[in-house]
Amino acid sequence: MPSLPSTMFPVVITLYKFFYKIITSKYLSIIKLFIILKML
Repeated sequence: MPSLPSTMFPVVITLYKFFYKIITSKYLSIIKLFIILKML
């Protein structure tokens, strides 16, 4: 049983980084769009 968390940990970290990149890129694109609209 102790070997299970150690094998799952890298997978969880990878998934977290993956979703974090997706969320931040969407958030940044929304901010850029908002700034462009404000400038118009």
